[in-house]
Amino acid sequence: MTLSDGSLRLYGDGVNTYLTLSGTIFEDSVVEKGEPPMGDLIPLKEAQERVNLSKNTLNKLIERHGITVYQNPRDARQKLVDIEEVENALRPVLIRRREDEEGKAAA
Repeated sequence: MTLSDGSLRLYGDGVNTYLTLSGTIFEDSVVEKGEPPMGDLIPLKEAQERVNLSKNTLNKLIERHGITVYQNPRDARQKLVDIEEVENALRPVLIRRREDEEGKAAA
């Protein structure tokens, strides 16, 4: 089975389901029926609204940070993400500490 949506491509081999975004394969995880994989899974559209990102920017964030994308079992056209993963990817990254700058100035 293969389902394509622009740069998104969903396909399966009968056992596993794979999702590619711009040529990147996101690892599939096996989830027991009725059990969400991690935190709150929400549709991509809702994730866009919650973190105030465009569709393209969210897709780039997913690709860059390796955020897992899931297929909605009730609607195969709908993709889901763990909102915590998305929010974590948007957190600032430490580049250098203030004491590093002070140590260089003292030397």
